[in-house]
Order: sequence, then C-alpha cells, then structure tokens
Amino acid sequence: MHKMGAWLARLLRAPVGMSDTRTWAPTHEKELSMNLDDYLPYMRDVVRCEASLRELNLMWRVIEAMAEMNCGDDASGLLPMIAATRQGFERLERDLVDSLVRQRVDNVMAEVGTQARDVIDIVVRNLYERTADVGFLATDRELCEYVAGLRTDRDSAVERLRAYRDKYTVYQEIILLDTQGAVLAHIDPLSPIEGSRDPLIPATLASETHVETFRATDLRPGAGPALVYSQRMLHPQTQEVVGVLCLVFGFEDEMRGIFEARHRDDARYNILLLDGDNRVLASADEAWIPRGVRVPVNRSGKPELCIHGGRKYLTQTYATQGYQGYPGPPGWQGQVMVPLDVAFTQVGAGILEKLDESIAEGLLSHAASFCPPLYEIIQTADTVRRVVWNGEVMAAGD
Repeated sequence: MHKMGAWLARLLRAPVGMSDTRTWAPTHEKELSMNLDDYLPYMRDVVRCEASLRELNLMWRVIEAMAEMNCGDDASGLLPMIAATRQGFERLERDLVDSLVRQRVDNVMAEVGTQARDVIDIVVRNLYERTADVGFLATDRELCEYVAGLRTDRDSAVERLRAYRDKYTVYQEIILLDTQGAVLAHIDPLSPIEGSRDPLIPATLASETHVETFRATDLRPGAGPALVYSQRMLHPQTQEVVGVLCLVFGFEDEMRGIFEARHRDDARYNILLLDGDNRVLASADEAWIPRGVRVPVNRSGKPELCIHGGRKYLTQTYATQGYQGYPGPPGWQGQVMVPLDVAFTQVGAGILEKLDESIAEGLLSHAASFCPPLYEIIQTADTVRRVVWNGEVMAAGD
C-alpha cells in the first residue's frame, strides 16, 4: 500500500491537502443541441485537450486496477472513492470537451454576427445621407431655374453639379433631366448619355419624395447595376414640376472601402451584402464568392452549418433595423460566412499558457463563472489528491 500511495504522489506531482473531504458526485448531463463531431475535428487545441483527458482517464483506470490487486482489506474503503472518481472524471471529460466546443463556436458566431450587423448598419446609415442629399440638391434655386429654362448657361450648371460632387465625393454621376427624359446637364464626360427612357423618370415625376432605384439603367450605359436617388424638381415661381435630378451613388467604391476596413486583418471569413433574394450584391472577396450568386443564409443566429460550393460554413445574416425612419433598400442584408475548416484558427488560442503561473492560477480559481466543467475538473483533481493522501496515511499506519 505504501508503494501504491507513493506512486500516485509521483504520478500526480501535486501537493496533497484536506481542504475539502467531500467525494465527487456527478451531475446530470446536459442535452446536446449540436453535433460535436461537426466541429471537433477543426479545433486542434480542443482535440489535444480531449486526448490528454483520455490519457489521464486511462491512467486512472490502471491505478484503480492496481489498487484492487494490491490494497489489503483495511484499505478497501479507498476503492469506492477511486471508482467514483474515475466514473465522475469520465463524465467531466465529456462535459468539458462539450463546453469548450460550444464556447469556441459561440465566440465565432458572435464575432461574425457583429461584422454582419455592422456592414448592413453602416450601409443603411450611409444611404440615409443620400436621401437627404437628393432632397437638398433638388431644391437648389440655381439648378431649378436652369431646369425651368430661366437660366441658359449649361456650363455654369455643370460646374455647380461638379462642385457638389467634389464636396461629397460619393457620387459617380449627377444628372439633370427634363420631364421627357432629355439630359439637360451631367458631370461625367465619359458617359455619352443624351436622354433616358428609364421607368424611374415617370415614377419620380409622380412622387412627392425621392425614389430609390438599384438595377441596370440607361442613365449609366454598360455600367451594370447602379444605385440611383432621384427627385423631381419644381419651377421656383410656379411650383410646376419641370424635371428630375438623379444622383448616381458610387456603390462599388463605397462597399470596397467598408469591406477593406473590416476584412484586411482577418481573411478567414467573407463579408457580403445581399438582396432580398439572398443574392450577392457586393462581396469582400469576389474570387471567393462573386456577385450575383445565391448563397444560404442564417437569420436565426444559431450555430447552424450552411453548405455553399461544397464547403461548410458558419454563417450570420442580419437585416437592417432602419435608421432615422429610413428603412434602407428593400430586403438588403449583411452576411458573414466563415469556412468551418478555418473558423477556429484565430489568434489568441492558448493564451493561458503564456500568462504568469500565479495569474493563470488566479483565473482558473474563478473557472466556475466562465466554464463550470473546467471548475469541476479542478475540484476532481483535489479529490484525486485526497485519495493519494489517504493512501499515504494508510501506508504509514501499516
């Protein structure tokens, strides 16, 4: 018995103590809400932890077997404690691995969820400013006089439009049209437009507020989908409708800036802007997920795996809540997709090992608040030490 106690002490390499004499009692297992096998193979640190726990479990089984063979009748009371500790440890092994997997998945979902929410919120707030711009410029007196025919200097009107564009820098084109769609002035010298038959013109003439349009338009020939804010213009004296002002927003440039600010430091995930049909309007990495493709979405916020292009993703999707009463373009959503095979490779894993030992022990003393299974593992270690201590006492008595 003395040899058994000494061997246990050397094996555990930990001081023994009697601060708590309770035997460990297992608690009820938590019902799993996700398949750990979907995630565990991609968490190398958790896999290493699981392997270490299994080695300890195997070692404890060896200790239990040797104790049964070597302990005398006077030490038989030690065997139930060893068996109970081993059974509890097996459950704690499962609970701890489950907890680690859940926490890692929750952390990734929270991270990508923040990015998805930020993208759609920033876009909507940016576009809210455009609704104010078009309303302001459509009432500019000099421009209204020009469209109404009270002024005839086209160059002066173009210069005024360019000054506005240079001040705000977010517009590719600003166009003045009459009620028949003829172009009266515009600022892009490379755009050969003389008139337009786009349905947005009669829709704008009939509307008392601005009109928001996102699609291909003859106002931007050959340019693909354009985001246009249009508002009718009134005669400054008679208040008769005399024309339409169109602001063509630099959508691609603005989205590129939004993506670069959030994507440059972490290329694990792709940030997307989607329409109401879940098609990509803008992508942070078009070589990865191009515009125009339809992608799976996850609006529930739960860690549900999505498959796209034969690859598994953790995905978060958010619709806008609007801003200052402006709802944003109908159906637009922000989405972030992170491939499962790289989702858990973020910087910061294993940080506990880099801390000073006293600081690490201080953090672990509060494990009950952030990882209950880990706390129970620590408490079980104290039980193991008591088993060793009892073995030593019995050996000394012999």
